[in-house]
Amino acid sequence: SWGNLVVNNRDPYKSGSTIIANCNWPFQFATTYQCSPTDESCQAATNWQVTKDGIMIKSSRGNNTINEGFTPNGNGTYILTLNAACNNKKCEPISYSIVVSDCN
Repeated sequence: SWGNLVVNNRDPYKSGSTIIANCNWPFQFATTYQCSPTDESCQAATNWQVTKDGIMIKSSRGNNTINEGFTPNGNGTYILTLNAACNNKKCEPISYSIVVSDCN
């Protein structure tokens, strides 16, 4: 299961949350994914992507811990989607809406 999403080292958000972000400010996010069982035998393979209007803005791959970011540079809704697999079994993805409305 995914842990809460920590944004800019302060605000934890649950899956499905809408997050207000500022234009041209770095949006740093961190979370962890825990497979079951919780030992070395079950490591997660994770990937994430940020899209806006269906267009990929940024993406990356990792393991149990994600600590990444992007800088929104236009008004609109950005979608952050987190994907994971445990022992090659895909898990249900989760997503967050990131709303920016202060760009000039």
